[in-house]
Formats: sequence, C-alpha cells, structure tokens
Amino acid sequence: MMTDWENATEEELLVELDSILYGSKEHLSGRELRAALERSRRWVREWTERHRDELCAEVGRHPLQTNDGLVELATVVDIIMQIGLGHASATVLAAILIKRGIGALCRDSAATGTE
Repeated sequence: MMTDWENATEEELLVELDSILYGSKEHLSGRELRAALERSRRWVREWTERHRDELCAEVGRHPLQTNDGLVELATVVDIIMQIGLGHASATVLAAILIKRGIGALCRDSAATGTE
C-alpha cells in the first residue's frame, strides 16, 4: 500500500487502486497501464456517482479543513468504509477524492440538486 499519498500523483493512486480491485501488477507500462488507468477512472466515477449523496452528507457532518492531511484522509477513509468499502480500497479512493477536491465534488452535487 502506498504510504506517501500526499506526494503520489493521481495516476499512481489509480494504478494502486487497480491493483487492489482487479489484482493487476503495480508496475505497468504501455497498453496495460492505459487499461488499468481507464478501468480505475471508470470505477471511481461509477462509485462516486452511486454514493455521492451519502458521501457528501457525511462530509458535511465532519470538518475537513484541519490543515492536517492525515486527519483529513482518515476522516474520509472512515466515511468511505461506513459506506461499505474495505480499508485498502477506501484509503486509495479517499486520497484520490481529496486530491480531486472532495469539497468541490460535494458543492457541485448540491448545486445540481443531486444531494
């Protein structure tokens, strides 16, 4: 499992997520890498679409502006695990969502009325 999530790129996190979810190797290149990235992006998009309301409702109940990335990550991991993912995939998904801007995701959800 990746320990330095704050410095990892989204692509590195997506490859790690693909390894957890689908058993792919973590060191991929070429066509395998592109396939793993697309598979993981699709999985994140579909998971987020299915669970956005629940995720954003919980994020709204927990302060994430802590200036401590590990506390923020732990909070989001806990929320995702409550929704039903295992720890390893929840940790990587939380890191991806934080990097993408989980606050913006939930603001967009509220603005479009999907919450």
